[in-house]
Amino acid sequence: IAPGETIDWDSTDAKEVLFVNRGSVDVECNDGVLTISEGDTISLPAGLPRHLLSASGATVFLVYQ
Repeated sequence: IAPGETIDWDSTDAKEVLFVNRGSVDVECNDGVLTISEGDTISLPAGLPRHLLSASGATVFLVYQ
């Protein structure tokens, strides 16, 4: 994710697991915002509307869907 880039609101029918290899990412959902950083892994349940933003840039891998 390039610095300042956002991934628009989205949801999927499958569970997703994201791994942050470099940088940090803000994950926004209906309940608030969670910042995940290098080495962090997050599991996003199926059907969860979310929005991703990286102010400084990040390398994020989708490791499961």
